[in-house]
Amino acid sequence: MYLVDTDIDTDTLQRYSPKIKGNPKSPLNHMKISWIRRRAAIKVLIAPVAILFCVCVVFDQNKIIGSPKLPSIQNRKLSSILDSPGRSTVSPKQLKLKKILEKARKLQPLRPIDYEQYTMRMNSWRRNEQLIVSLNHHSQCEGVAQIQVIWCDSENEPPDEVANHPSGKVVVEKHTENSLNERFNVLLPTPTLGILSIDDDVLRPCKAIDSGFFKWVQSPDRMVGFDARIHDDSEEKWKYGGLSLSKESNAYSMVLTRFSFLHRDYLEMYISVLPQHILNMVAKNLNCEDIAMDLLVSSLTNGKPPLLADYWAVQSQIKLFQESAISSTDDHRDLRNTCLDQFADTLGLKEGERRLQKEQLFHDSPYQYGAEVDGAEVDGVFVSRGKALMKEIQEWGEPNPSNFKDGKWNEEIKKLKYYAGKEARESGLLEKTVEFEQRWGDQYVRISTGGLVKLGDGWDLLPNGKVKKSKNGSVRSIVRLDPEHERKKYETYE
Repeated sequence: MYLVDTDIDTDTLQRYSPKIKGNPKSPLNHMKISWIRRRAAIKVLIAPVAILFCVCVVFDQNKIIGSPKLPSIQNRKLSSILDSPGRSTVSPKQLKLKKILEKARKLQPLRPIDYEQYTMRMNSWRRNEQLIVSLNHHSQCEGVAQIQVIWCDSENEPPDEVANHPSGKVVVEKHTENSLNERFNVLLPTPTLGILSIDDDVLRPCKAIDSGFFKWVQSPDRMVGFDARIHDDSEEKWKYGGLSLSKESNAYSMVLTRFSFLHRDYLEMYISVLPQHILNMVAKNLNCEDIAMDLLVSSLTNGKPPLLADYWAVQSQIKLFQESAISSTDDHRDLRNTCLDQFADTLGLKEGERRLQKEQLFHDSPYQYGAEVDGAEVDGVFVSRGKALMKEIQEWGEPNPSNFKDGKWNEEIKKLKYYAGKEARESGLLEKTVEFEQRWGDQYVRISTGGLVKLGDGWDLLPNGKVKKSKNGSVRSIVRLDPEHERKKYETYE
């Protein structure tokens, strides 16, 4: 007995006849036709089930991840990834960034050397005289383990005084790209985890630098800076506020990276974690790298602003003269407004728990400036150099909180600045000195309103010894120093 259909009609025979051989009505071909018909029926039943299954899977995935058309990682807020650790992602880049940010919260712990010394990374661009003066001074600081000069000038080699600095502490880190991002792109190993990022035209006494350093070792996850700045969030679009606004509101939220301490791991994160559009904006405009680093660190510390060095140390800054600067350009402020608003939005600092915080700048106690450190002052954190510094500051006595320029504090700060800036002064690189007037007096003069103006650049020298502004015709007197008075003033420090 054959297990076949016996009632196969003529149409069926004609339909399947191309697939069979011989007599279509033979028992063997009847069985073949029956099997073909059953297989076709199964396919008809399976197709809707398969389609329904796919729809359910897609629907279920969409419930988890939302719309499959997610924006690129560069346009997503980093905090949205961190705030949802269990959330699935579509883009591999998003998942990778999430892992990087989670890892970024775990900085390498400090080692014994990191409590005693730091690595100075000095940004420089075709200001060799200022660079050499800065190296000569800062290499004398006991806390400096190494000075890495970030050399981005591919057209010129560093001078021998830099490449073979007699201190033995200086190394030149050559970069192929001229970008302010490179100041955070570490190419050479650093002997310490603590990094002091500085510009080549700013000096500070070694003791003033230690003031910031010993505060940083207590809170190595925070930045510690010397130049307070603030963001203006009174409107939807945030604006960048300078020191004057910070003092006026007695608050701050950022610092300049021209003189600030931070953990070495943050430099790596700057290059590997920040969205490419932020790095591109910095590179294109040669500006805003400090804002990007500030906001990156704040985004990884729940919106906390940097810490500040002691106020006396902040007041000890020595600025070397330079004929041109980025901050003197016309669009400098507008550009920084744009950077601040866009970067803060990208990093999730404009809303929610990670909103960028402001801290009080001045306090009732003259010993506190800015936010308090997070870490506890445990015995052993400060090495002998730190303890000696604390003792010395206490011997200065109680300063006048309303006027730091009054009393012994001011005299001690002047003395520290005198020794730290001695070579710079003798080289004519310090404004308001006799040496500066002797070197630059035929090009630059100080006017009665306090500003330094360049002759021939909108200012004309008159026969009566005054200067006239070409644009509006206003006339100003020239102020010159008395060499004998200046000599006697410095005698007290010798």
